[in-house]
Amino acid sequence: MNEHDSCDKCKNYITVFSDINAHKIHPTVSSPPPNKNKNNMFPPSPPNNKLIADVINGYCDDIAPESIKEDGCAVCACVYPLRHLTNLLEAKVELGVLNIHGVTRRERLNQSDPIDELSGPVIHNTLSNICKDCISHMENGRVPPNSLANGNWIGNIPSVLQNLSWVEKILISRVCHNRCVVCVSSSGMHKLAANAVFFSTPMPKIYKALPPSLPELDEVLAFVYLGPTCPMEKDFK
Repeated sequence: MNEHDSCDKCKNYITVFSDINAHKIHPTVSSPPPNKNKNNMFPPSPPNNKLIADVINGYCDDIAPESIKEDGCAVCACVYPLRHLTNLLEAKVELGVLNIHGVTRRERLNQSDPIDELSGPVIHNTLSNICKDCISHMENGRVPPNSLANGNWIGNIPSVLQNLSWVEKILISRVCHNRCVVCVSSSGMHKLAANAVFFSTPMPKIYKALPPSLPELDEVLAFVYLGPTCPMEKDFK
């Protein structure tokens, strides 16, 4: 977890575990003598002190801050545990392989600003680590498939476009698409299959009048209520 994954109530719900030594455990139930018949081991013998200590210590290792904390990869921007990340300065990789032309675009604050690219390798400039998968590809001189340089760069989100509602995201989206859910069972049969349909949003029409009127909104936004009862007024709101 990072510094953003917390709330005001977290301080009231904290449990601290610590490693223990096997000799400090005193089981209340003595272990019965081993059963000579291995084919009839029921009920099984209770765990010994060493096994109990190994389980507790292993759990403490799994929930240690070093195992829980996460950070993003500067090359692919994916989030990984810190143990799977290496500092860019310590990683022996050549960032020149990420110098891809035509991927980035410098932010324009005015219509008269020139269209220009960002200089240097295509990485996330606020992150300083790199994941193991990206290292393995870059060591062989290849561009990682999930890297920002492989056509996945979108730049930093402007403050005016952050924390948008679902409807607001639809209105400013350049392309709308339907979403199909496919449930796959262990037998390999699927429950639902459909084609994904993409169509361009009439952006010039929306840009001229924001927010659009209700008749115009009906052309680009539709919703369907499913259920045994009719929607209430609060549902439409």
